Amino acid sequence: MSWDGSPEQLPPDRIIVLGRSVDSGPSIELSANYPVGGLIVESALISVFRMKTQIAIFPFDKFNNLRKISSAPVLY
Repeated sequence: MSWDGSPEQLPPDRIIVLGRSVDSGPSIELSANYPVGGLIVESALISVFRMKTQIAIFPFDKFNNLRKISSAPVLY
């Protein structure tokens, strides 16, 4: 992720977070915990633990990106 400036210079609703592939995890985490104007993910991982399997084998998976963004608005 890249930030060019200080947070005081820009209102949160003007910040768009972009995450691609492995960077989608931190981007989703950031967007879930801080007010931002939007989130763009490309080739996002469903979960770090599910990179090798199609089933959820870890019920304590704290990196479950799909759960974190399940209620977010979607633009196709």
